[in-house]
Amino acid sequence: MHAQLLPDDEAAAIGDTLSIARAGFDALLSCSEEPGASEKVNDGIIAIRGTRGVRIRAAAITELTTNPAFLSEQSDQLRKRLSELRFYQQLAVATSNRFEPVIAEIWPSGSPILSIQPMERFKAKWFGIECEVPRYALELDASIQEACTDRGLLKWFHTWENWQSNVLLLNEKLRVEYQTTLEVLQRQGR
Repeated sequence: MHAQLLPDDEAAAIGDTLSIARAGFDALLSCSEEPGASEKVNDGIIAIRGTRGVRIRAAAITELTTNPAFLSEQSDQLRKRLSELRFYQQLAVATSNRFEPVIAEIWPSGSPILSIQPMERFKAKWFGIECEVPRYALELDASIQEACTDRGLLKWFHTWENWQSNVLLLNEKLRVEYQTTLEVLQRQGR
């Protein structure tokens, strides 16, 4: 059984991005003008411009859990295990479908405290393909004292951090579910 989960390097990249975003969010929440605070917030803004989500190819599990011909060939233990796996797949997709669009809806790019910077080329990996795309960075165009009271900016950081943390949790839960299912299949000689 092959799990369509985040590769370890992708999970690590999310963790690194979360660290940068959290440092920026903490600097923003502190309302402190200490040296480096604006840079941390700007680095955080760069980090939270994109999201990583949960995408699952579940056609085979759906078929195994709904097709009467396949169900009749399964033990009670396997049927229950596949049903559990399908439940967590559906939960991950539903959660992703609910939260990921919210980040785009609250995007504060029109905020007067942010300025759009000149275009830069951004190198990234997208669905396993190396690509280079133009990006216009957003930066604070206000003091930390002013920015820390901007509810739109605070909400954007908070929502992004919450969602990206959940991506890692969902990924780990699915990893456990796939591994448990694999063990059941192996015990049954399949």
